[in-house]
Amino acid sequence: MNNFKKKRYKIIIFAPKIYPLLAENHIENQGGMDVYFKNLIDGFTKYSDFELNVFLLKRTIKSDLKLNSTIVNNMKVNFTTIPDYGVWSKNIFHKIFSYLYFLICIIKCKPDVFIKAGIEYPIDFLLLLYSKFFNTKLKSIMISSTATEYREATDFKNKVRQKITKKILKSMDVSIICQNNQQFNEAQKFIDKNNLLIINNIFSPRKKIDTTTTIENSHFILWVGRGEYVKNPSAFLELSKKLNPQIKKIMICMQQHDQNITKAIDYKLLVEDSKEIPNFTLLSYVEEAVIQQYFKKSALLVNTSFSEGFPMTFLESMCESKPIFSLFVDPDGIIMKHNLGFCSYGDMNLLKENIEKYILEEHKVMANHLFTSATKTYFKNNFGLKTNMQKYIDLIQNIC
Repeated sequence: MNNFKKKRYKIIIFAPKIYPLLAENHIENQGGMDVYFKNLIDGFTKYSDFELNVFLLKRTIKSDLKLNSTIVNNMKVNFTTIPDYGVWSKNIFHKIFSYLYFLICIIKCKPDVFIKAGIEYPIDFLLLLYSKFFNTKLKSIMISSTATEYREATDFKNKVRQKITKKILKSMDVSIICQNNQQFNEAQKFIDKNNLLIINNIFSPRKKIDTTTTIENSHFILWVGRGEYVKNPSAFLELSKKLNPQIKKIMICMQQHDQNITKAIDYKLLVEDSKEIPNFTLLSYVEEAVIQQYFKKSALLVNTSFSEGFPMTFLESMCESKPIFSLFVDPDGIIMKHNLGFCSYGDMNLLKENIEKYILEEHKVMANHLFTSATKTYFKNNFGLKTNMQKYIDLIQNIC
């Protein structure tokens, strides 16, 4: 099955919304971190002999779907469905019940390692309780999910929360996985740098790709993301209004139905605004098996997010050797440094000019070849599943 040193550690991966990615006919919209966890499970089942347990939130699973375990790459993966753990509930009794249930699930599982995304104060506190009273050898791994979670808080409430979080992290045996050097530098404010590690995003090509769905094979520019404030979808509409109307634009902006989870945008307003833009298509949902076709047939990917760790859409695009044109985000400057596309660092007009130059000018064939060649090479050298999974497996074997 693999050539890595084997030791059967028991791992919990807290991936609240991973189930729809493994199920048929799901309708949940997935974010980059959800895809990351799916790829992480894929990697562990391919290259390790760990016992995998995945914790899901009940609120993200359709009531008619039940799952205790499934087979991934010929290895059994156990699933534990837990109630919404209370972050969004206003009922104090619901909060207490859901947190206690979560803790009981951890106690029953008896993990060696607990893996989750970023800093989550309630979960971190529960892990601290568990490690102090039930398993002093528990190791925690946090995967940094945003570019801003370690930045110094400015308001009183978050300053207090940050102070509590720092004390919790110092009391835990925790390792933090950073997606780039910026996260690494900022995370040092929370934890000793010896507990920090940079591992490139885990990427595994989709196993199920629907090639029967017809997508017009035109030279369109593509935007993909959830309808959240931080993704800044309105900026893509603004950009599209400025661009030459001959350029086809496709926007896959997944509507957020739960206003409590995130700062969701006014989706109805987005739809109305998009109707005024020529040669523009807005899609609120695309099936997991189909979305890769959009990356494959696009001319380039546009990113307008205010901040990101390392966007999974970058990897989706690079996997198809497509360049990235970004308004703000350029993790560690790789886009410009490695000729992977273009970043305007906030200048909308400059982004417009470079997209038009890439798509419309006569010399675009040579320019396109340089971009696609560089993107393909960089992706192959830095985001191989086996290479990055080895770093995870080495980490777990070293800390356990």
